[in-house]
Parts: sequence; C-alpha cells; structure tokens
Amino acid sequence: MFERLVLLILFLLPWQTRYIFDDGVTSIYTVELLILVTFFFGLRLHIRKEHQIPARWLGFVLLASLVSVVFAINRELSFFLWLHLLFAALFFLLLLDQRVQPLRVLHTFCLGLLIPIGIGIYQVLTGDAFSSSWFGLAEHDVNMLGTSVIEGTASRWLRAYGTFDHPNVFGGYVATALFCILALLSRQSRRPRHYKIIFLSLLSIFSFALVISFSRSAWLAFFLALLVSGSLLLWKNRVRAVAGLPFLSLTLLLLAIFVGVFADPVFSRFSPELRLEARSLAERTSEYQQFPDVFLQQPFTGIGVGGYPLALEQLNPGKPEWSYQPIHNSLLLILVEVGFVVALVLFAWAWSIDKINYTAIRRGSVRAITAIGFGTILLVVAMLDHYLWSSWSGLALLAFSMAMTLRLSDDHTHS
Repeated sequence: MFERLVLLILFLLPWQTRYIFDDGVTSIYTVELLILVTFFFGLRLHIRKEHQIPARWLGFVLLASLVSVVFAINRELSFFLWLHLLFAALFFLLLLDQRVQPLRVLHTFCLGLLIPIGIGIYQVLTGDAFSSSWFGLAEHDVNMLGTSVIEGTASRWLRAYGTFDHPNVFGGYVATALFCILALLSRQSRRPRHYKIIFLSLLSIFSFALVISFSRSAWLAFFLALLVSGSLLLWKNRVRAVAGLPFLSLTLLLLAIFVGVFADPVFSRFSPELRLEARSLAERTSEYQQFPDVFLQQPFTGIGVGGYPLALEQLNPGKPEWSYQPIHNSLLLILVEVGFVVALVLFAWAWSIDKINYTAIRRGSVRAITAIGFGTILLVVAMLDHYLWSSWSGLALLAFSMAMTLRLSDDHTHS
C-alpha cells in the first residue's frame, strides 16, 4: 500500500491542482497533501544506513533555511514558500524508502507525463491552451500578452506548457523522462518484443515533446547528460555502451526529424537578432548586473525564500510587476534567498549524494552512471533557470532526481 501511494504521487506530480489562499500568492498543492498523508502512513521509513547521511544533511538544510525566514523581507510569504521546500524534502525521503522499487518509480514518472504531453501537443498545434481550475490548468493563447511564444521568421508559435506553469518546466520534466526511457530501454534485452515496441513508441512521443517545449535549457541539459553518461559508460563498460548505441542513434534520429518539422521556431531560439530572443538575452544580462546589489543586502542570512522579486522591487520601484523576476540561475538564487551559510549546507547535502555515486561508479556500477546523467540534467538546468528553487514543480523534480541518483546506486550487482 505504501509503495502504491508513492507511485500515485509520482503519477500526479505534473498536475498543478492547488488551493490558493486569499492573498492570491501563496498556495498548497493537492500532491503536497498526498505526500504528507503518505509520509505519516509510512510511519517509520526504511532507509538504508548509507542513505541516512544525505537525509540528515537535508534536515539541516530545512532547519537552516527556516532560520532565514526570520530575516526575510516578507516573513509570511517566505514561510509559506518554505513549506514547499519541506514537502519536497518529504518526497525525497519517501523515494529513498526501500519498500519503493526504483525501476517502478522511473516507469511511473514517465507514464505520468503522457497526458501532460498530449495537452502540450494540442497547445502547440492549435496555438491555444484551455483552462481548468480543477486540474490546475491556466489559459494561454498565442496572441495573449505574457504568454511564452516563439516568433519565427514566418509565424508565431505557442510553446508547450502541458500541465505546468511554464514551458521550461515542461521541458525539464520531459528531458528527465526521456533520459529515464533510455536508461530503461538499455535494460530490456530479456524483455518480450512487444515490451520494447512500447518503449520505442514512448521514445518517439517524448522526443517530440522535448522539441516542442522549445526550451534551450532542457535541450542542452539532455544532450550533455547523454554525453557525460555515454562517455562514462564507454570508459567503464564498453559492452553495455555498444548495446545501447542503437537506442541512442534512434533518439538522435527522431530528434533530428522533429527539429526538421519545426525548423522555423527551433532555429529562431538561436537567433538573437529576432525581437523576442533579443529581449530575452537583454533581460538575462540585466539580471546578472543586478545580482550583486540584491546579494549584498543580507549575504549571510539571506533575504528569505521567495524574496528575490521583492528585493528587486525595493531597488527599482515603479516598474511593471512582471519585470520583477528571480535570476535565471538556481544556484545564485539559493545563495541570495537563504544566505551563504545555508547554501554551504545545501552543497554538503548534494556532495554527500555525489560521493555515494562516485564510489558506486568506481565499483563498476552501470546504474550509478545513469545517476550521473540525472545529476547532469539538474546542474545544467540549475545554471540556466530558476524554477528548480522558485517553484513547487521544480523542487519536486529536484527531489525526484536526487533521490533517483541514490537509489540507482543502491546495488551495483544488479546493474
């Protein structure tokens, strides 16, 4: 029963159904409540002794970041946003429980994205995203101000949101799931033929979804994950690397075909002379210029979780509300919002996980090499966007990927 609840959480993870409080800013997601229920239902978690070290470090992160709430620009807002961090930490612990099989987790994570991908395809092909308060879907139209679109040389395209708040988040989830599918396919040598056909179909669907996210951070993260994990696999296990080459080649072929179909909007993402792309680059440059002023306000205690837009408003009052955005770099955003000390504790948590993975790789674990691929996706996305820290969906993806890097390094004898 416990494992089924965890798998249900994974399946529902992409959906943004939530209760928004009266202030219109703070909210609690349905899946967060399910995480809380599952955590208490599980009573005493069954976590391996080796994995209890990262779990303790994560506890220190929670406590230290809670202290930063005391020094926040807006304490009430910061506390409510800190709760998302708490639920993400509980989700991480649930995934570490030995009663939950990691391969089932990977399967469910991918299956849970099929409906959101279908919605994303509809959005791109029709230029319209219908709304639903019950399912947490916001309305987006290709001609609506504030909607994420691509202005190509010949047309205007709506980017795929799926069920997420932004196409970049959709792209990050799809890139992670596509990497999951490749990892699972590499283990299907003894499975029936129809099983492989299903996975190859999923490979096509997710490759298409990655392209129509039009997310440069997701594209780069996925390709670097393939490069890093593929190089390590070739170095440590050439036989397994050669066996996985057909799936890799097929993935690249599919991506090339879909890029050809959407050549105009895809290549527009790399054309800085176009209006929207030029504005995007200018905004990113401006964010880095303003970063030192925000950081130096409270470098040790931080300005509080979610405080970055508020700090920008204090420094530059009178601008439109939409212009006050977090810096598109999760690492720097963490440093500003929780301070230098908590950032070090968070780094120690990540390092405690990486240390286990590197040890497993030295033992010859192929699974651990897959885990490095998940870490690569996270690192690239963290350096190019803020949602891994600034949104519940991003925190959940962070918790999922970090937990999987540990679980995939569990037992190298079954790699």
